[in-house]
Amino acid sequence: MNKLAIILPVLFLFWIGTAISADPPSAVEANCPADQAADQGIKILGQLHEIMAPAWHEAYPAHNYVALGEAIVKFDSMTPTLEGMTPVFKIDQRREKFQAARTRFIDLVNQGKSASEAGDNDALEAIYPDLHKNFEEMAYYLLPLQYPEYKSLRVVVDLMIDTHLKNGDYKAIGSSVEALKIKNDQLQKAPLPEDLTAVAEQVKADLGAIDAQCRELEAACGSTSAKNIEDSLRKLKITCDTFEQDYI
Repeated sequence: MNKLAIILPVLFLFWIGTAISADPPSAVEANCPADQAADQGIKILGQLHEIMAPAWHEAYPAHNYVALGEAIVKFDSMTPTLEGMTPVFKIDQRREKFQAARTRFIDLVNQGKSASEAGDNDALEAIYPDLHKNFEEMAYYLLPLQYPEYKSLRVVVDLMIDTHLKNGDYKAIGSSVEALKIKNDQLQKAPLPEDLTAVAEQVKADLGAIDAQCRELEAACGSTSAKNIEDSLRKLKITCDTFEQDYI
């Protein structure tokens, strides 16, 4: 297989990886963070989404106050489960944002309940934009940190480990180093995700470790030693694994 034939599929995969948004949700329903969180085992978010989706996309635009009030009653029945959640966060800033969104969501449910019981349709309807926003933010901050530049680099590393190394194709590893260099350069130059700025000094040091391992692998691929290539590649994977355990 020639060098171009190896690199082009790799670059295509990375283009897909970098298409992932790192922005907090103003979320597209087709890729709803609540459904993603439910898929990862946080079932309460999926259950809430089953109520929120028709309320927000159908009842709210149609000014269907009966349906909006019924949704509030259902949300209210689920708030004890929300309040009892004790998710583990790797980054304090994301914990704080989740907790703020959860508190605001529950407050708005209480406001909506009072408005519905009082027959105040305008007040009931008025809470829904903020209710929806905080619902999606709760889900978003329960998901892994979105870091597209890192994810693009990781796609290359996994391709080298899971395909090229597994097949004993050291030539393909060497060819993929060009794509790795591009993605590492983008990672090193990219601004940090907002939620990492509070620990920026340590993150930059850890990104420096990834950079050093990428360079070591590049140097190893310039030699004829399969063992050096494999050792360097496995060390790069371990460095990436550690980065993910700490931040993603």
